[in-house]
Amino acid sequence: MPLIERSSYTRPPFYQFNGHLQTVLPAILRRVETPYERERLTLPDGDFLDLDWIDRGSRRLVILTHGLEGNSDRHYMKGMANLFAEQYPGAIDASKLDEVREWRDFDNFFSAPLNGYEDAADFYRRASAQNYMAGTDRPILLVNAVNDPILPPECSPVALCEQHDKIFLEMPQKGGHVGFTLPKAGYAWSEYRALEWCGG
Repeated sequence: MPLIERSSYTRPPFYQFNGHLQTVLPAILRRVETPYERERLTLPDGDFLDLDWIDRGSRRLVILTHGLEGNSDRHYMKGMANLFAEQYPGAIDASKLDEVREWRDFDNFFSAPLNGYEDAADFYRRASAQNYMAGTDRPILLVNAVNDPILPPECSPVALCEQHDKIFLEMPQKGGHVGFTLPKAGYAWSEYRALEWCGG
């Protein structure tokens, strides 16, 4: 991912002269009203997921996610939601959410059409990182568990890795999707493996 050397954010107001003030003051002083409509999804394990919608009739869908300690009422979430809602008015067919049973459904109904692809298969084919990896001259380690419920083995570029001298694919039988838990360890196996790969 390229680094952006010159940010378009030039400077904060003069009274926000350090990082602490630049963090705390917007949270205290900025008031943003956002007309959310809340939808609660009850999950099979008894937990729930709250979706806060701003439906301005747009055909585009923007998904905003907050950090671990945040929520949709934070000023930065409301501000971002309002800005996108203003810039992209139109209609989103939220009724399609009821038809989503797996990732492919979501990508068929939302990801693909919103990004100019015919369907999920076209999206997966044309947007895949596999289209760009073959040109690398740097060593790359790919780790993906065979029992990954999100990215099954057929998603891994096995043929490419067999022919490329810089792309290494490691597929442990277990680990789930980016899990790789180790008993009584502060880090996941994949994190230790990445450090080892980098010579640490």
